[in-house]
Amino acid sequence: MKQVKPVTILTLLSTFTALALLSGYILWPADASLALESINVSSEEEPHPDDLMEQGVEQFLQEQFELAIASWQEAYPLYEQLNSTQGTSLTLFYIGLASNRLGNYSIALQNLEQALEISQATADRPTESQILSTLAEVFNEIGNYSDAIRLYKDSLTIANSLQNLSEAARISNNLGLVYFRTEQTEQAIAQYQQSLEIAEALVANNAADEQAEATIGYAHHHLGIAMAMQTMGSRNFDAAIEHDLQSLVVAEKLGDQRLAGAVHRSLGVVYEELDEFSNAIDAHSQSISIFQTSNNPRELSRSYNNRAHAYLEWAKIQRDAGDELAADASLQKAQDDLNVAVSTLKALRENLAADDQRVS
Repeated sequence: MKQVKPVTILTLLSTFTALALLSGYILWPADASLALESINVSSEEEPHPDDLMEQGVEQFLQEQFELAIASWQEAYPLYEQLNSTQGTSLTLFYIGLASNRLGNYSIALQNLEQALEISQATADRPTESQILSTLAEVFNEIGNYSDAIRLYKDSLTIANSLQNLSEAARISNNLGLVYFRTEQTEQAIAQYQQSLEIAEALVANNAADEQAEATIGYAHHHLGIAMAMQTMGSRNFDAAIEHDLQSLVVAEKLGDQRLAGAVHRSLGVVYEELDEFSNAIDAHSQSISIFQTSNNPRELSRSYNNRAHAYLEWAKIQRDAGDELAADASLQKAQDDLNVAVSTLKALRENLAADDQRVS
């Protein structure tokens, strides 16, 4: 007779905490209440779906997204054989997450919508909230802002009903991003500040709450961007720089390279507005260096584009000062960076060519 051992599917406590620190602008949840049920699996059966799930998470954390997806796709039918609805739902969720990171939005939506159906059918409200917010992120990326706002609000309603403050802070921050993209700056700032207040209170009560601490880092970063946009007329960027520097402290403490790269890029834009071009180039270069180590064409393209703009504006100043050689050198660097940005973005858009959900 085969020996049967109990195996627990990966708990989302550790997994989502790790994912939260790698998700760039969008924050991911860490919720101990979502630990999944134990399943009795024969010790002689291989491969094991939990092992494949864990392998995929490790690959994701190393930004090996294609390999992670392959591991989870292999785990999916095994969970189906075990009639594990939470195992299949989580697998679909993760595939959607990694597909979104790769810019494969149609595939991301397909998997996330399937995961949402399962969570709603099983009345799994915490997981439903997380999937809704993830779907909102995808819609935000493809430019469907009205659906993104609607889904974030639905997700936030569930989080509040569950009295999950950490989740509410995370979603409020992400909702602010969509308001900012749609030029609703006041609403964006209100969401960022609400997110920051909740997260700071959580950390004050529990210094080990990395989910809330990550939210603080991103809220400061987003407030920095919003403040810079509001104050461009007066060229008063003190508040923007202060928010970004506080965000950078959090990014370095948590080892969040994606946040660090985004903050350096934001600082580069502010320094350019202040005509501090050397500082701007340095900041953008740090951002590029960080994103070059990750499989994230969107962020890398944005950083190259922003450095190109800084070089272009610097060239104008140099030419006005009569330094033609320096101006020509800056223009060449701007052209080089722009070429890299365009080629990187072109490769990304190839993934969108057949995406029916794309908004031009």
